[in-house]
Amino acid sequence: MPADLLARGFTTYVIDRRGRGASGDSEQHTLRQEADDIAAVLELVGPDSILLGHSCGGLVALAHALRQPVVLENTISLWPAALHGVSSTGWLAWCWVAAARG
Repeated sequence: MPADLLARGFTTYVIDRRGRGASGDSEQHTLRQEADDIAAVLELVGPDSILLGHSCGGLVALAHALRQPVVLENTISLWPAALHGVSSTGWLAWCWVAAARG
């Protein structure tokens, strides 16, 4: 897990996405709500934080970055989730639309 490797030299926070792990929140939720969750955590840990998201977390990190462009330079999306059958150009367009719609 990337957090384990990063924890050797950085303070790390692992965010439990809605409906995953121990969160227990299994109700319907949107990409916008997950991006808002990220924003709330980053507000607590400070503006110099670096956001790293992997897989679906990478998609959430991109959604957050698109809604909060001031932190875009501090966002890493590592192998973000993609949609089956969608080209890379189509996937990027989908990310923009999904982030805008939530």
